Amino acid sequence: LKLGDILGAPTLNGRVALTGGMVQAKHLSVENLESRILFEGSPQLPHLDLHGKTKVKNTPIGIKIIGTPKEPKLKLSSSSGISEERLLLMLATGKSWEGLGVALNQGTLEPGLAADIVDYLLFLYC
Repeated sequence: LKLGDILGAPTLNGRVALTGGMVQAKHLSVENLESRILFEGSPQLPHLDLHGKTKVKNTPIGIKIIGTPKEPKLKLSSSSGISEERLLLMLATGKSWEGLGVALNQGTLEPGLAADIVDYLLFLYC
């Protein structure tokens, strides 16, 4: 990395390679896969090329973030065939939300989904 114009408007140029490690979030750990952060001037607007993987309730989730912190493009994937929207909900809450598809399609609330909702709402900070 090269730091420039320290007394004026600082600039940062170069690349940071992330070749391993873990990112610990509130209720999950994300394993970093080959990732890069590219700086081309503003230290506050790096270009992100981040790749990781995690599991939520035995569901493997691949995470890819491309773009800048202000305009990131997030891509979630799983070998289980779960929709990207549900994967996002799983990452945000740490819950599997089993029964969500049935609830949305049939208008019924499955016991497993109800249990996830109660656990999330009542025991979020435990």
